Amino acid sequence: MELGQALIQPGQALKIYAVCCVILFIKMFLTGIAQAAVRNKTKSYLTPEDAKMIAKSEPVTQEPVELIRCNNALRNDFENIPIFLFMALCYVMLNCWDKGALIYFGTFTFARIFHTIFYIRAVQPARSLAYFIGLIMSFSVAGHIIYKIFIK
Repeated sequence: MELGQALIQPGQALKIYAVCCVILFIKMFLTGIAQAAVRNKTKSYLTPEDAKMIAKSEPVTQEPVELIRCNNALRNDFENIPIFLFMALCYVMLNCWDKGALIYFGTFTFARIFHTIFYIRAVQPARSLAYFIGLIMSFSVAGHIIYKIFIK
């Protein structure tokens, strides 16, 4: 039995998709918590009502770099994760290659986790590499969908 057969059985793509959805949800949720923690630690609230109610201070005009990094990491997730998950669901519904689900979905999920870590910690070129790995997985899923619909 080859390694791929031991890891994935036919029809497992939906389960892999579901696990990756949950992991990405938790990752985004934890990024939001990190964002809130930095905001609370630095008492950096842009809106007057939040500054007054939460920090008992005046609103800030400029957010600290740590908070900007958390905001940008979360924004980048919102720009990349939903479209990948929609395409991945199409991939599963079209009964594309089951091993591909493990490869594409798993790699994308890990790439997004590392992208966030590297973004918040300001690690380059690792952040860009993680981003491009995720992007390659998105295009791989898209290509596989097109192949399944029009060629196979």
